[in-house]
Amino acid sequence: DNGTLVYLPGAGNVSDDMVDLAIFDRAGAAKPLGLKPARYRFPRVSPDGRFVAFDVDEERETNVWVYELAGGRAMQRLTFGGNNRFPVWSRDGKWITYQPDRDGDLAIFRQLADGSGAAERLTRPEKGAEHIPQSWSRGDGHLLFSVVQDQQWTLWTLSAADRRATALGNVRSVDLIDADFSPDGRW
Repeated sequence: DNGTLVYLPGAGNVSDDMVDLAIFDRAGAAKPLGLKPARYRFPRVSPDGRFVAFDVDEERETNVWVYELAGGRAMQRLTFGGNNRFPVWSRDGKWITYQPDRDGDLAIFRQLADGSGAAERLTRPEKGAEHIPQSWSRGDGHLLFSVVQDQQWTLWTLSAADRRATALGNVRSVDLIDADFSPDGRW
């Protein structure tokens, strides 16, 4: 809301190089977050602008972390074990949705952002497919997510009420889709 943008500089695919995370203002001035360099990926700022969630590739595993942008506390590890990627905040800021590699598939789970409680499975992909969370709609009624199968990306929505998944039109790509609902929910 205040015009701050957090991003990871570089190409669409992050290399194995260690990187720093920073906040850039509208004038382009960078303010590093002061975290040690790591393989940070997919940073997403919470709806209230107080936190950033990201995954960190630690070679043997990838985990989702949460960091308070004011720097008042240390990074908090949200996931443990395996590969947990693509964190996405719910619009109310209570949940972080992500893709783990648990239970033998690449589904979408959600976890309370404060780390309490157990992770909850939201999707169950077909064999050979993976689900990647993209964005929650206003009111958190629908999750926009990508389905990747046979090197083809498609967009889907998941109803939070009945857990029914529906293809979103005929959106297809051979590369990563990074989609987001508009803040007013119209687009």
